[in-house]
Amino acid sequence: MRLTDPVADTLESTVSYEYFRDGQREAIDERVLVLRDDEDDSVRVLGSRVAYGTELRVAVAYGSHEPQASSADRAVIVSLEWIPDVETGVVSRHAEYVLAGRTLIVDVDGPHESTVSDPTEGDVSTLPEGSQLFPLLRVFSGPVVMACATATGPGASGSTVVVPDVRDPSKADRLLTPLTDVRTAKDVGTEGVVVERAESADEVEQATVFRYFGGSYSDEGAEVVVDSGGLLRRYAWDQPGAGHWDVRLAEVTGQWPRPRTW
Repeated sequence: MRLTDPVADTLESTVSYEYFRDGQREAIDERVLVLRDDEDDSVRVLGSRVAYGTELRVAVAYGSHEPQASSADRAVIVSLEWIPDVETGVVSRHAEYVLAGRTLIVDVDGPHESTVSDPTEGDVSTLPEGSQLFPLLRVFSGPVVMACATATGPGASGSTVVVPDVRDPSKADRLLTPLTDVRTAKDVGTEGVVVERAESADEVEQATVFRYFGGSYSDEGAEVVVDSGGLLRRYAWDQPGAGHWDVRLAEVTGQWPRPRTW
């Protein structure tokens, strides 16, 4: 499982999202490439979000889903780069996260290459069972919210979610370090959405509408619409002092993505 050199990969799909605040389109460009390894069928996702001159680059490698695969083989590796506008005075930052079972390894501003068999040296912690890692781009939101809504077990009231910190990029000592909290989600209905098919007519299916709570969201939480494959269709929330945000799926090319199977 690797983050670099897509020689053996097939481009499966591209996905883009658009951002609106108080009904007006914002200058935020978020795009991802979904690639599948022709040798072991594993998935890699390469993406970026450019917002007001600052770029966030994300690379995610998903391990094997085979029953005989070890915990390390099933790990998720996330590499993040924060590339600010030079005029902001904010420093560039790099971080790597490895989540294998309940073990989380985090290395901020360390080496730029990691594998599960030889992970980067970093802070190691043990998370509760069923914890989720959210790599900041919206395409990864669906499976996280679905997991929070279906958490089970004694006293379960959501899932622990790990999010790299981008709340205040001027605080260089905190940028891309892990924020961890318990988040919950509630299924509140359905919404008709179109699923595009490359080799047949488009289909209309009922996506699930969730209320998502935790993190920096207000008491009302966020409204999240996710289709059956785990692809985020819409994400809306109120940010105190900054207005109402609405993120929408803008375009998909190639095979329709199913993030919950990655």
